[in-house]
Amino acid sequence: MRLWEFRGQSYARIREECESTGQTFQDPSFPPENESLVVSKGSTEQPVQWKRPWELCETPRLVVDGISAQDLHQGALGNCWFVAACSCLATQESIWRKVIPDMEEQEWDRVSPRSHPGIFRFVFCRFGRRVEVVVDDRLPTTQGKLLYCHSSDANEFWSALLEKAYAKLNGCYEALDGGSVAEALVDFTAGVSERIRLARGDYATDVARRYRLYSELQKAHKHGALLACYIEPALGEIGTQMPCGLVKGHAYAITAVRAARTGASTALACTAGEKILLLQLRNPWGRREWVGAWGDQSPEWKGLSHAEKECMKVTVNNDGEFWMSMEDWCREFTDAIVCRMPHKAWFSLRKNWQEATIFGEWSPHPEVLKNRAGGCGNHPSHLQNPQYAFEVSGGGTEFMFYLEQEERAFSRSSRTQKLTIGFEIFKVELNRRFRIHGHASSICRSEFINSRAVFRRQTLSHGRYVLVPCTFEPGQAERFLLRIFSEYNSRLQELANDSPKRTCWNLMLGYPVQVTSLTLQKASGLGSSGNKVYAVICCEGQKVRTADVDMQLETVFDAGVIFYQKHPERRVTIQLWLHGVLSDTLLGEAEVPGDQTDSDRTLELPLRHRGKQAGEEESVTRSVTVETVTNNDLKAL
Repeated sequence: MRLWEFRGQSYARIREECESTGQTFQDPSFPPENESLVVSKGSTEQPVQWKRPWELCETPRLVVDGISAQDLHQGALGNCWFVAACSCLATQESIWRKVIPDMEEQEWDRVSPRSHPGIFRFVFCRFGRRVEVVVDDRLPTTQGKLLYCHSSDANEFWSALLEKAYAKLNGCYEALDGGSVAEALVDFTAGVSERIRLARGDYATDVARRYRLYSELQKAHKHGALLACYIEPALGEIGTQMPCGLVKGHAYAITAVRAARTGASTALACTAGEKILLLQLRNPWGRREWVGAWGDQSPEWKGLSHAEKECMKVTVNNDGEFWMSMEDWCREFTDAIVCRMPHKAWFSLRKNWQEATIFGEWSPHPEVLKNRAGGCGNHPSHLQNPQYAFEVSGGGTEFMFYLEQEERAFSRSSRTQKLTIGFEIFKVELNRRFRIHGHASSICRSEFINSRAVFRRQTLSHGRYVLVPCTFEPGQAERFLLRIFSEYNSRLQELANDSPKRTCWNLMLGYPVQVTSLTLQKASGLGSSGNKVYAVICCEGQKVRTADVDMQLETVFDAGVIFYQKHPERRVTIQLWLHGVLSDTLLGEAEVPGDQTDSDRTLELPLRHRGKQAGEEESVTRSVTVETVTNNDLKAL
């Protein structure tokens, strides 16, 4: 992923200039003025002074004794979502070292901190590219203290500088007053965030589902995923503290996922004790904790051995970090965020993912065939959106789909507005190369939300599929990024053309006059040996092979093909083949009657050995069932 310099500012060039001239960096693109603090042109409620760290303490440090979740405390800004994301980030050194690159080189000199050029850089991931954001170290303060995010140690400034860089990326500090922890995690990691709706999943009462979710969270956390959660508030409830100590509309970081066993410290007793599923959470405020079971003062801790508590690093301070049981967590919280960084190493014992990335655009146009902003499936223009084909090589393959819209330009007069977006996936013919216009089977659709991105995991069978990204309403213009993760190469590509192009060769070879979509549904009478069989469907010199399936009394194929025919009178043939050790055996051949335009048909066709004529008796009654749709309009299917 190429590094892009935000606003054209190069850290290396600016630092070199500052060191050669002996001047301290003053960022002209993010000045110490109200426009860097608030969206509107008015002033802030309290007087703000911009000071450099060496004006706030004698020995400023970027990092003191490493980075940890305990470093972070939310300030006067309502950006708990950002601070919670930073708390997650602090648990993964391999990630935060990418966000804060060359950390040691950026440090202040311990002896002479004022000699520092006053420039820092941070790297975020935004819309498919790594963005280097440069800031100076002038920070907003009031009464000699940092106004916004700060560390527990007064000499440590990584969190305040990181917040400033993120505010600059988003336009100003006030732009961070309310946001999405899922988006912040993606900006830190270039991963994909999945939202798990705990309130809808019945996890608190369904033990089996809760255990599956816990295993999923534990596995994700072990593999470096960042986790967070929050309680969806009703109108007017944001910031309301519940009797249990949790705050509605407030984002919490999940910093540990583990199971503990009750009992004495002996190995035998621990093994025999009850297994408790626990999550460790952190409130960005650095205070206000859960007061229920497994909270700091909870009597449940007496049931754990001293060694177990030491291993879990249990503390009883009001530091904002606390433990909850999985059951209570599922009951109290409404939503969880899992930000995964799909593993893409060439050689690994872990499951590897292959990523396919493509940029696209919703662009309205008055002509139907040129319009690429058709809205969601509620509108008849739905298939006028961009379309992207991909392939599934094996059966039961898991995919992750991530659709992200480009952030609209920051406006001084209003907050950034997001479109409501989503996508739908269709199963199409194995050899489809042109856009869908109708007659497609919808497999699934994502939720439609006014969020920067939508995510969905889906298991798909062998075949060819088309993903249609769309805005909820038609006629809306925006750029988007589509990312698909799969175990195998998905061969993602855009379907740009509506039908075969006309060329000079058509004068000699002819041009299609009819389109036929054929679905091989099943074959009957083959036997039940369980051997592998497949079909080869032929039309005017084109051959399409289906996937291998188990031979049964009724062998289900559910495989589609599409042909653009120059000679509709010629028949389509279907051959069934049996896999053999040395060679494959032809089980029979069926013919689909041709020249049936503008019709939908379901046909049961007899399978004959090659060379037999119609009416000749077969020793075994075998047949195939097909569904065909034909049309003279090449843009109809």
